[in-house]
Amino acid sequence: MSFLRREMSTTRGASTTGVQAATGCTYGKGNYKRLHYGKLAIVVYKLDRGAVRVKVKREFLDELKKFEFFKYRAAGVPASQVPKEAVDEVVNYVLSKDYEEMFDYVFLKDFNYKPPKKTLTRVVCSVCGEYVFENYVKIFNGKMLCPHSYDVKRYGERR
Repeated sequence: MSFLRREMSTTRGASTTGVQAATGCTYGKGNYKRLHYGKLAIVVYKLDRGAVRVKVKREFLDELKKFEFFKYRAAGVPASQVPKEAVDEVVNYVLSKDYEEMFDYVFLKDFNYKPPKKTLTRVVCSVCGEYVFENYVKIFNGKMLCPHSYDVKRYGERR
């Protein structure tokens, strides 16, 4: 079984779909974790094989700025509404590149990953009163809280 730690903050976009399709890791199976680091990188871990961190090269990202597609996107135009010519230009450019031109990777020595334990045990959140599965409980001031209530208590808002 493979596990994936995604350092990007967003769950939207083609990269999320592509990574799930390529690795077989999905949020639904619980082997895809978003870390909210705001980076264009992932860590893929396979039991008995180790872990590798893959990131998009800065130089490659800098080259992409020149394409009209990203000017449309920066202006708030949804990808589906960008003119086909602008889409085709950047897609063809990316397809013309070798993997090594777009990505850096490093094998992570001593990477330690323990998959989250699965449980059907539920606990009542001390703040909202709703059930939360035990493996999601956060302790705050000695009380068991669901992740949402924890964020509200700790940060004053949901993260």
